[in-house]
Amino acid sequence: MPNKSQRQYLIGSFIFLLLTGGAFAFLYIQIRNNNIASQEAEIEWNSESSKLNEIKSLNLSIQTIDTEKALFESHFLKSSDIVSFLDTIESAAKDVNVTAEIVSVYDVTDTTSLTIGIRSSGTFEGLYKFLILLENLKYEIDIASMELNRASVGEVEGVIDIKPEWKANFKIRLLSFVK
Repeated sequence: MPNKSQRQYLIGSFIFLLLTGGAFAFLYIQIRNNNIASQEAEIEWNSESSKLNEIKSLNLSIQTIDTEKALFESHFLKSSDIVSFLDTIESAAKDVNVTAEIVSVYDVTDTTSLTIGIRSSGTFEGLYKFLILLENLKYEIDIASMELNRASVGEVEGVIDIKPEWKANFKIRLLSFVK
């Protein structure tokens, strides 16, 4: 009997060995498949993460470019903004106690420039400051001509005019004009 019992134990042990070996092989294959799937998912996640970072970088670049574009475009005057530009010129004249009157505005059709005629009067110092303000506008301008005349005689019957009146005619071309 002991012989039969040993055989049964041996067969049982062998069956148990086969079952545990099969379970081990099955679990090993499942773990390996899950590991491969995990690596593929990680590669895909890294790829998507990289794409997302590129999109964020592009959006940031676009925002930076938009602000730079707006700043760049602010140096060009559009035809719809002519009135505000003329108001700026008149406001600059008032800042330096000079009277300025826009006498002509016309654009040359073959180029993108706008020519403006300005008649102004005030003290020499005020007209000089007005000229400096015109030159320092944020738009690119060219002072095509300037005529500066003294309007009143400085000495009349022994009275010296401390601040004589001067008159100036400016003809400026706005070179940064977009139709």
